[in-house]
Amino acid sequence: GKAQPWKNQQACSLKEKYDIMKKSARDVEMRLTQCEQYSRNRNLEIKGIPKTDDENVMHSISKIGNLVGEQITGSDVEVCHRVPTRDAAVNNLIVQFAQRNKRDSILEKARKKRLSASEHGFDESTPVCVNEHLCPTLKRLLGMTHAKKRECQWRFVWIRYCKIMARKSVGTPIVSITHEEDLDQIR
Repeated sequence: GKAQPWKNQQACSLKEKYDIMKKSARDVEMRLTQCEQYSRNRNLEIKGIPKTDDENVMHSISKIGNLVGEQITGSDVEVCHRVPTRDAAVNNLIVQFAQRNKRDSILEKARKKRLSASEHGFDESTPVCVNEHLCPTLKRLLGMTHAKKRECQWRFVWIRYCKIMARKSVGTPIVSITHEEDLDQIR
């Protein structure tokens, strides 16, 4: 009898504490993701250029610059290298620019032009994609967003300034996806 209201009150108190801790953990997780992403804010990830034994990665980067109409010199680039992917034949290129505005300029121009591996002297017409370099957490969230987009028959998912955006169709509101729970907005 009398102990029952106390137990309900205690359960409610524990639930409130749990909710506060869950929100706090999510906030810390989001701050960590922001820090990880900030460390990549001068980087581009380039997909689709086949790997060769005698390749000069800087030459490939310069060629992309020429193709999009933005010269890239050695002084523009701090680091460039390949990173492993599931397909060992086409490891992605990561380029870290000395200046963020140079990266942004190349990214904007590359988005307006469809590049292919054949423009780099390869037989394949594989598309070459120039993207913002996302941290693992955002890359995973982007994959989940694309899956949800297909499931719910939405038309658009894109990245802008390292933020994941989605839109059901032309003219519908844009949805910002910053955390897994935001995927519920895609329905």
